[in-house]
Amino acid sequence: MEGDSVTLESDITKIYDEIQFEYDDSIIAEISRAAQNFSTFDVPDGRFRHRLKLDNQTGSLTITNITTQHTGFYHLHIFNSRHTVHKSFVVNVCNVVKYVTVKVGESFTLDTGVTDIQKYGQLLWKFGGNDTLVSKINGTDPVFSTHERFKDRILYHENGSLTIEDTRFEHAGSYRIEMSSSRNTLLKRFSVLVTASTVSDLEHPGSIAAMVFGSVLILTFGCIIYCKISKRGKYHLQIL
Repeated sequence: MEGDSVTLESDITKIYDEIQFEYDDSIIAEISRAAQNFSTFDVPDGRFRHRLKLDNQTGSLTITNITTQHTGFYHLHIFNSRHTVHKSFVVNVCNVVKYVTVKVGESFTLDTGVTDIQKYGQLLWKFGGNDTLVSKINGTDPVFSTHERFKDRILYHENGSLTIEDTRFEHAGSYRIEMSSSRNTLLKRFSVLVTASTVSDLEHPGSIAAMVFGSVLILTFGCIIYCKISKRGKYHLQIL
């Protein structure tokens, strides 16, 4: 979950000649035994600033206060005079649920939080436990749901955000967006509560369900999916 920490374990008991951690082809941590050098490095966009902690005994790397920006592939290279060991890690950071409250007849916007969607090959907006498709965006071409619930109510924004207009009680529920690229998939969740704007709205059959949805605490499990890939091709999955 965002705000947690994740540790990329080296699985060694002593420091060899040199250790390097890479993210997106950039070195973010390095140990040189000969020079007695233990260093961490940020990347140009600053996503690792003040977040990297390198264990100078085991060579493991901890990323603190993580966000969805830290989702992706990490690579560890361990060098000594005899051989080189390579390990890879996949970190997927789940987003905290954002709660939205809107009145009947008003509009609400579900914001992706990204400024450049061109790096994502596909964006999928889904609704409810049955994963009803709200919209599918490949590049810059959005395809909207033909479901009666959302028909003629969706406004698409350039950053992939969606606005649903003329809200009804049936629009209350859980939404999520999956933003997929060649490297990773980012997931963002929303919980929408629709409230009555007039007394007559309460006579609508869906109003009770919408209010019950808003009063029940929904435990959505945020998680860090941490998959370590060894040089032998074995996968070790741990859900925190």
